[in-house]
Amino acid sequence: MEGMEFVLAIVAIVFGAGIINNFIKRGQESKGLDLDALMDELGLSDMDDMDKYKKKINDLEERVQVLEKLATSKKHTLADEIERL
Repeated sequence: MEGMEFVLAIVAIVFGAGIINNFIKRGQESKGLDLDALMDELGLSDMDDMDKYKKKINDLEERVQVLEKLATSKKHTLADEIERL
């Protein structure tokens, strides 16, 4: 009997997890992206300000890519830099 109770407990847990998962998904779907609220939170007055932030983010992403290339380049290792000093 203990084996059957264990199986029933596992089945109940799986069904419970599925129900909880559905509730979570429904809650996330109902939360739409409110662009106006986001802009207010960031202190942006219009789309021009938003475009400035987008440009700044793109510029920073490019800089990070360059730094990643420098950091992972086989030509420029930290040991070589130390040796030059």
